Amino acid sequence: MRFLEVTFQTMALIPMKEFYVDVLGLTEIEADENSFAVKIGTEILRFTTATTDGTPRYHFAINIPENQVTEAEAWLEQWVELLPFKDRNCIDFPDWNAKALYFHDPAGNIVEFIARHDLPNAHHGPFGAHCLLNLSEVGLTVPSTLQFATQIRAAFGVKVWERSTVASTFAALGTGDRLLIVSRINRNWFPTGVPGLPWPMELVMEGDENKVWEHPELPYRFETRPAS
Repeated sequence: MRFLEVTFQTMALIPMKEFYVDVLGLTEIEADENSFAVKIGTEILRFTTATTDGTPRYHFAINIPENQVTEAEAWLEQWVELLPFKDRNCIDFPDWNAKALYFHDPAGNIVEFIARHDLPNAHHGPFGAHCLLNLSEVGLTVPSTLQFATQIRAAFGVKVWERSTVASTFAALGTGDRLLIVSRINRNWFPTGVPGLPWPMELVMEGDENKVWEHPELPYRFETRPAS
């Protein structure tokens, strides 16, 4: 599974654009008064002005070189306050053979930089925007993780990741470098006290054919396209 584009909504479009383009240094590829998009590797991260009541807050992760989590920590600390767990900014996930850093962006999204040690993506040199390799995780909140896992597999063949199971509150679906992080509605996004809610989201994934599936109950739109 590979992500091509993800679109989130925000109530803070201008601060978000300043953060992702001017601060983090990601390449802006499109912008108008209601949206902007940046490249992360070959993939597109897009934010649009919110059309829903409330303040959308999402969770997503970005892969970084597996050997540069320490460099990433120092780089991020120039601009954001990292979100600790048990008094540690760099959080170890031994079951996933990964380490991660978390922070809030200007809209309050829970953003994660993750170094997956199973991936052959080591980089030697200074850490910078070029080290944000690809979208790694997209968080979704649902009433039933089991039901959603069944639905997304039927629609697109996305399976439970081999290092995860479908628990009552959590499941990781996809492959080792790109995952749908599926959490039950109102379960807090790790490592925060922010409850996960189903805000509008559009996700385009690589697939053998053009296909669209919209969740029957939630504001989620999924699409597959052949890679160009």
